[in-house]
Amino acid sequence: MKWMTTTCAPGKVRAVNALPFLFIPPDVSPTPLIVVVPHAGVRMSRAEQARCPVPDPVRLSDTDLQAERLVDRAPLLGASLLVVTSSRYVCDVDQATDTLDPRVCPELGTRTLGGAPQAARPGSLPRGLIWRETTRGVPCLDGTLSLTDVRERVSRIHGAFHDKLTAVIASTIAKSGRALVFDLRTVPGVGRPTDVDAGRGRAAAAIGGTQASASAVATTKQVLGGHGIDLGRGVTPDGAIATTVAAAGADYLRLELSRRLYLHEEVPFWNGAPALELQRVCRELISALSR
Repeated sequence: MKWMTTTCAPGKVRAVNALPFLFIPPDVSPTPLIVVVPHAGVRMSRAEQARCPVPDPVRLSDTDLQAERLVDRAPLLGASLLVVTSSRYVCDVDQATDTLDPRVCPELGTRTLGGAPQAARPGSLPRGLIWRETTRGVPCLDGTLSLTDVRERVSRIHGAFHDKLTAVIASTIAKSGRALVFDLRTVPGVGRPTDVDAGRGRAAAAIGGTQASASAVATTKQVLGGHGIDLGRGVTPDGAIATTVAAAGADYLRLELSRRLYLHEEVPFWNGAPALELQRVCRELISALSR
């Protein structure tokens, strides 16, 4: 399923369709599993690219590059697959709408998009709803945005994605009686300058989930452990996606995999045999979670 790939060589952006995401329903009898890949997208419009003064290697390093390839067979295993294709620099679907840096849109000031006062979050705002800085502390937005521009981005990307996720969960529950959202992320093998673990090596994987998804967490640990993938400390299941999943009545599981498991991180490109092995592990995990 290479046609599903949302990422490509540096300097190029592949437009898969007009939507900010790609949705693939199950190809076989549907299961309760919904696989979501929220940060693999690189797509920007020409206008958005012109406002992003970041070299390709830096931009791609802030992307879960080719993570969707790890789970591209999910529909053949009965799971739904939802992959965000837009760059998180343009609008991050896992950030709440009250995390917009006032410096991105001075017109909005310290109000939320709904008009309420916005809580100050100086540690997260540079990489909030619309990113102002990369994880290396480099500016990724040239100038500021008007309130009209901000609302257009949020509606086109954030709103459309969360509406689709809610609809897919409702459809899955109607067909299967329940739904489990499996949220796949990938992270750098070493903490970035803006991370709390800056300069330190990371475990190969980290898992988190809601209390209701304890069995899915246990299954994930069993599958990964069976392949010798070391687990770090747990991941807190927070963010806008977890909030939407809870509101829609589904269970939630987040898995973060180190990019060193499947990429030549410094380039970054698909790393042949190790990447294919991780693909097989992910397919085994999807099969196990779909039961």
